[in-house]
Amino acid sequence: MWRRLGLNGWKSAAFHGHVIRVFAASTYVRGMEIGSVHKSCIAVLAALVAPFIAVADDRTSIVSEPASAPVVVELFTSQACPYCPKADKYLAKLAERDDIIALSMPINFWDFTGWSDTLARPEHGARQKAYAKVLGNRRVYTPQAVVNGRFNVKGDKYAKMDAKIAEARENAAAPFSAIVSDAQLRLELPALSLEDPAAIWLISYNSGPIGVPVSGGENKGKVLQYVNVATGMRKIGEWSGAAETVNTSLSLEEAAAECVVLVQKGGVGPVVAAARCDALKTVEANAAL
Repeated sequence: MWRRLGLNGWKSAAFHGHVIRVFAASTYVRGMEIGSVHKSCIAVLAALVAPFIAVADDRTSIVSEPASAPVVVELFTSQACPYCPKADKYLAKLAERDDIIALSMPINFWDFTGWSDTLARPEHGARQKAYAKVLGNRRVYTPQAVVNGRFNVKGDKYAKMDAKIAEARENAAAPFSAIVSDAQLRLELPALSLEDPAAIWLISYNSGPIGVPVSGGENKGKVLQYVNVATGMRKIGEWSGAAETVNTSLSLEEAAAECVVLVQKGGVGPVVAAARCDALKTVEANAAL
């Protein structure tokens, strides 16, 4: 319910326990007078800023709350898989979102069918097999999407993927920062309760888009499109959960590429922290409890 508090000058209204204040001065814009602020005007403003309201005093400021932890979606895909192009297309849409870290992990699982994946890397296949053990899968498959290291779902089933992303977002989050400068990576990790040390992974990737003409196998004659293709992966340390600074040097390839930092329980398991990192930029990351 709205309750008008002010009369002249600053106009205020109560909205869900917050006070929104707008200064109303008589002004002419293209012949139309803007006078007193009406409830409808404040309502529109409230709808726009409600998620970012912080209550202070009678001069309440509007600020952004800390971002929630980005959800990590890893898609294990293959150029020889007939169902994968649909999954690759959806991953490209997810990659456009700031609240999701989307990574393409091409594997060589189907190379025997008449086409060898040109983007596959051995570490991708090893990572997928490690997830199979953690997630209780008796086999690996494509297209397989692993969400926050906690759930797996067929990558061409959009509704199911969305449901798992929403479920993963329910974990609590705490911020930390990752800084890349002069081929050096520095992580400022906060205190976080962890039962066992978590592995810190640096994953380099090519944001693309990358077009791959396929002349054999199930996708013969197609030009497959990829984004955020992982090009390098290495463990740079472990985190006990204590507040600490982690520094590591980057190779020339890592410094030139785009990258993310994933912190995972059990080596390859639930993601407890994730951050995007770009050369010479400070980025905010969040740890999921």
